[in-house]
Amino acid sequence: MKKKQPMPKKIEKKEHKKEPGISKINKRRILYLICVLAAFIILAGIILYLKSVSVSFPNTLEKMNILDEKYGLDWDDWQYGFDYLWYHPRYPNPLNVEDIEAALSKFEKLKDEVKSNRPSLLMVDARIHLLTAEKYMRITKSKPGRNFVENGFSCSDQPYVLEAVKNLNTSIFHGKIAVSELSELYESYKDDAKSIDISPFYIKSLNESFSTLAEQGAMNERTINRYCLGAKLKENIKIINGSIVFENKGNETA
Repeated sequence: MKKKQPMPKKIEKKEHKKEPGISKINKRRILYLICVLAAFIILAGIILYLKSVSVSFPNTLEKMNILDEKYGLDWDDWQYGFDYLWYHPRYPNPLNVEDIEAALSKFEKLKDEVKSNRPSLLMVDARIHLLTAEKYMRITKSKPGRNFVENGFSCSDQPYVLEAVKNLNTSIFHGKIAVSELSELYESYKDDAKSIDISPFYIKSLNESFSTLAEQGAMNERTINRYCLGAKLKENIKIINGSIVFENKGNETA
């Protein structure tokens, strides 16, 4: 008898389960969010562009003039340097340190508004540094009897003299930045610089005044440290014609 052939096994088709995908509704939501984000980016770009276009030197100058009128400021205040300003205060409303701080906060806000325009930024930032330099100069010169050695000193004045030198150096630091920015303004944007009366003479006078203040600070620090550092001198010391004079002692050239 013939052997019966085994029946072939039925091949069962495996049904592949559909992986969970993104539904049409979710796709629409994602597409919507992408469109909203793209629109926001484009709108922000347009706003930034329009803002940068609207910032110009004349517009900035107009805003600065409003602040100048409010605080009694003018570019002419510094044209002969800081020593001249100290002995010829603004009239009729001279500035004190508190007034300068109030003005500085307003100019800082203006600076943020005009960052996109280089000549405007140079002008406003130079003004900020000039005001800051003036602030520290006024702090330094607020007590001339104890802060400087020119009119005589005692070693008990040493902390005051060294603090004054520190403030003076801070004033010089900010002043030199202002000089650098005004120099760039004149060299790169001459017409804008001329519109606020910034000239080579103005820049030179300002720079020389800070050099003079630097010499004054160095002399004060050198003199007070030479005679008082680690010493306990009780004599009052005077400077007469460039010579150090001690009580009941001989003279010594400073």
